[in-house]
Amino acid sequence: EPAPFAPRAGQWPTEVQATVGQPVIVRLPGTAGTGYMWQLASPPCALLPLAFSQQLETSKDGRVGGPSEWVFTFTADTAGTCNLTFQYLRPWERGVPPAETRTLAVTVVAP
Repeated sequence: EPAPFAPRAGQWPTEVQATVGQPVIVRLPGTAGTGYMWQLASPPCALLPLAFSQQLETSKDGRVGGPSEWVFTFTADTAGTCNLTFQYLRPWERGVPPAETRTLAVTVVAP
């Protein structure tokens, strides 16, 4: 099975290719304790449904304000192209633009 796509800080591409049946794992860096979180700007397209998302604390000493990582796992169900747009924001702040936005074009191909 091919390795899942998993970009990390400083390695964010604008597009990626996956194979039907392959997981697409997107990792986004953040800072714990700030209230900011990564969210999808809109629901993913039908060919790439969201299977799971979580926030992981990456600070070894457990300190508040340490680094964290948001992990989104999608399943490449059908061949086609889909844009995934993520926004780093505080969900309770209405009318405030996201601190960061990242878009990834995913092309899913048949095996």
